[in-house]
Amino acid sequence: MKNIKRTFGCLLLFLFVSVFQSFLFAQVTITVKDTRIKQIIQQIEKNNGYSFFYSDDFIDLDKTISIDIKNGSIESVMDRMFKGTNINYVIGENKQITLTDRKEDDKKALAESRKKITGVVRDENGEPVIGASIAVKGTSTGTVSDIDGAFSLDVPQNAILTV
Repeated sequence: MKNIKRTFGCLLLFLFVSVFQSFLFAQVTITVKDTRIKQIIQQIEKNNGYSFFYSDDFIDLDKTISIDIKNGSIESVMDRMFKGTNINYVIGENKQITLTDRKEDDKKALAESRKKITGVVRDENGEPVIGASIAVKGTSTGTVSDIDGAFSLDVPQNAILTV
């Protein structure tokens, strides 16, 4: 029984290493001159088994480039192909590559790096202060407290407020 477990364990380990190694060391060779990115993507899909997911609205897919990579990683091909474009890529499982708009990704990252701060400005007696100025220190971003002393402000992470 112990030998069966050991043999089965070795077989599983061998299978895992084989699959992992083929995924890790997948080599891509591509040589194109003055070719549209969209056509290069189609060539990679056909010759290397990758699947790309993207919007046809990406203007940069019509950009013409030249690439000459021999036995390179898919990452090196993607880096070269999308250099100077507004396209980001994410390589997922099963050779799936998702393309996204860098500008939209930057907007999302900026929105996610901000937070909404709400509060009430009160004087030393605990009474709400009407019309108090609340600003992000070192910027022109700010607001004014309302009749109840309340305010709300979208600020970057780790912002310092001045009242």
